[in-house]
Amino acid sequence: MAFRSKIYVTYNNDYTRKPKSDDIQCVRQLMDWKVRDEAHISFINAMEKAAATADESQQLKLVHAIKNRLANSTNFLLIMSSTVKEETPWVRFEIEWAVDQCKISIIAAYQGYDSILSAGELEHHWPPSFDMRIRNGTAQAVHIPFKAELLQRAVGQFDKDNQPKGGLSAYTKGAYERWGLE
Repeated sequence: MAFRSKIYVTYNNDYTRKPKSDDIQCVRQLMDWKVRDEAHISFINAMEKAAATADESQQLKLVHAIKNRLANSTNFLLIMSSTVKEETPWVRFEIEWAVDQCKISIIAAYQGYDSILSAGELEHHWPPSFDMRIRNGTAQAVHIPFKAELLQRAVGQFDKDNQPKGGLSAYTKGAYERWGLE
């Protein structure tokens, strides 16, 4: 059994090397916030994914790396940016493996929200593989705004042994008020 100590981060990237893309900005911001130190944040660089798309031997190496990193993760952070709905094969694979094989909780963090009280109202953001797993009851997910304090709370609260209840979990209005976030 793997020792789980990392947060696996996935995001969609259009692989254009645009340093100001939503996804890249979120990853940089996540590192700046120090939700966890960099040794405890795991993700596969988008450029590695792009390079592996055209090379079958690289694809196999990348699949192995993703599986290994997910097996060593306590949480799966899905950055819900403006492009994640346009699910790439890599994002689909990461979601499928995290939920179906590793059974780890998902923290779905949405840009542009101050609070999220009803996760079901955000289904228009969901990539198809995430949507399907919420609907079939296999995803255990909490939906939060992409904000440092909420990410820290979710990362500290949820892990493989203490998962959100179902796929549509969200913090209550009372919780936001207690934390001074409402």
